[in-house]
Amino acid sequence: MMKISAPRAVLAVLLTGTMAAAGIGGVWDYIHRDKVATPPPTETTASADDVLEELAPTLNASGNPVNVVPAIIPTFIPDIPKNATGDYLVAHFAQSQNDWRTASDYLSGVLKRDPDNIELVRRAMVLALGSGDFTLAAERAAMITKDQNPTSSEQDPLAYLILSSNAIVNGQYDEAIAVLNHLPKGDMSEFVVPLLANWARVGNGTYNQAELASTTIHAYHGGLMAKYLKKEKSEIEMFARVIIQPSGLTAEEYERAADLFALAGNKKEALEIYTALRDEDIGSALVHEKISALNDNKPIDPLLASHRITNPAQGAAQAVFDLARILFQENSDASARVFANMALGLDPNLAEARIILATSSARSKQYQDALKQFDKIPQTHPAWAEAQYAAADMLDQSGQTDEAVQRLRTMYDIHRDVDALARIGDIYRGHEMYDKALVEYNAAIDALGGDVPDAYWHLLYARGMCLEQVGNWPAAEKDLLAALKFRPDQPYLLNYLGYGWADQGENLDQSLELIARALELQPNDGYITDSLGWVHYKFGQYPEAVTNLERAVELLPYDPTINDHLGDAYWAVGRKNEARFQWERARNFADTTEDAELIITLGDKLQNGLSPASQTKPAIKAASTNPAQTAQE
Repeated sequence: MMKISAPRAVLAVLLTGTMAAAGIGGVWDYIHRDKVATPPPTETTASADDVLEELAPTLNASGNPVNVVPAIIPTFIPDIPKNATGDYLVAHFAQSQNDWRTASDYLSGVLKRDPDNIELVRRAMVLALGSGDFTLAAERAAMITKDQNPTSSEQDPLAYLILSSNAIVNGQYDEAIAVLNHLPKGDMSEFVVPLLANWARVGNGTYNQAELASTTIHAYHGGLMAKYLKKEKSEIEMFARVIIQPSGLTAEEYERAADLFALAGNKKEALEIYTALRDEDIGSALVHEKISALNDNKPIDPLLASHRITNPAQGAAQAVFDLARILFQENSDASARVFANMALGLDPNLAEARIILATSSARSKQYQDALKQFDKIPQTHPAWAEAQYAAADMLDQSGQTDEAVQRLRTMYDIHRDVDALARIGDIYRGHEMYDKALVEYNAAIDALGGDVPDAYWHLLYARGMCLEQVGNWPAAEKDLLAALKFRPDQPYLLNYLGYGWADQGENLDQSLELIARALELQPNDGYITDSLGWVHYKFGQYPEAVTNLERAVELLPYDPTINDHLGDAYWAVGRKNEARFQWERARNFADTTEDAELIITLGDKLQNGLSPASQTKPAIKAASTNPAQTAQE
């Protein structure tokens, strides 16, 4: 069976599920919520000038460092009329708060007082595009380039990109290519020009195959272009083979290659990749449907991005979105916003771009703007359900848990969406409301007819975790074992079950075997390493326990439970001073609210030591960790 290798560069997942053209995913984004919520990316505010800084060196699809956009926006402090100072300062402050619309409106007022100030026009162009006004951005781009010397080093790459995109929208394909020729040579043109220029050529019935073999992104779009132009299937397959040639591909790259194999009629290789992605739970949720379609000899096209490209502008939108996606995954939100809005200028129905904008707004606590973007996605769009899930998740994380649950409840009431029930359960589980979570998981399983299919195996895992937390270990064990039949090599499931057995003091041999297998699959996971050390401790194999627990503390040095475990192991091998040091560390790192019981226990250990009969109650954190996040560490 094919084995998907570890990714060369982890691309953050925008959403799980139905967005075949947007990202990878599966169940992990929402099943494994940390008991303590994962901290969000470091909050930053961005001005128009910051876009340049955010368009930083990243990885292109060949794995090579590349400045995708090295000089989009010049950094400057423009001269402004004295009577416009107030409006300018309001615009600057609004932008520092990530309020692009207000910033654009006020800077437009400044520009009316000084319409010939080209530096103001540049800044206003960026703000217009960032606020979603593609038409106004194009007007300002034309103002900037009108009198610009095409050979000058002072060119504005973003202006030319906007104008070329606008030309493609208007069917002016030769004009689009001519405008792109003004882009200065370098990483920017090498990355973007082959994509946009060839989608423009597609409008004229042709494309340059040789220009689309340098990266996996270019090759993927080459395959989409070949499909659109109704080329021979062998030509589509050629692009699929370009994608799979490099080593260490991401799951998304593998899935895109499989999509092209499927379009080319190579069912065997497409199924091999899809199946591997499904078995490792790293493909999109559509992988199950793609496998079923191929096995049942049903059309697969409706499940692929190519099905949504009905004109060259929509293809170009997908290309620009790919750039926005990479920037977004690098937490370059301001730059990602600019290109996401450019993609929407090319294709207003590109839901994936709206999801980037919504998530970016949510990161900067512009929750109403985020909801507006989510709600602009029509229910007929394949990404609608995933957008609603993301909106509910955002509401929950912003403290509006009741609103999040209600949104998901409405989805189930109207569409009988089982995933909506599962996600309500996940929300309650994330807040440690395990009884309520169990009600939702039971309802979801009942809605499936009582028999859990492969695509929903994670419901057994999630319900098993909740059952363990409420003290019903026999029922929890039953669910976890049932889940294991679906995914015998899922490391976090192996660890949870093995740790549960160790906690119960039963099946210790099997417990050790399961956790050792989990650690083999995730060798750098601190929680799994702690689990293995704890089982050795349960066995009385104290030297082995020390070895693994020391490694666990190296991986997670500030976790109070792991430090506590290491202290116990040190005490057991006679290293009592070191044991007290670890217990003191554990107490210092413990949360006074969540770890109140642990703090009391640690105080007793520090005063009296550890009696031979004493045991430390393990906290089953490893299975509550987000595996998708852990895999990126």
